[in-house]
Amino acid sequence: MAFTFDSSKLIVVGVQSIVISPIQPDTNSTAYLRLVQIYTDPPTTVNRRPVLEIALYGGDQSINDQSELEITIPGGLEF
Repeated sequence: MAFTFDSSKLIVVGVQSIVISPIQPDTNSTAYLRLVQIYTDPPTTVNRRPVLEIALYGGDQSINDQSELEITIPGGLEF
């Protein structure tokens, strides 16, 4: 069941990496899906799992609109 926040703050200490997936079709709806995964283990850890995974849904596959999930990264900022 989905839920909605007007605003929320979550603090994750010891973040080693953040992985943002490419935009992909959601198989359960006409929306698109993008995952944001936050890891506290080093990238060299075997079978590491994210401590937090955020699934973002938006756009419309029927009109090929992915614009709601597009991310613009300012110059010089690295993830």
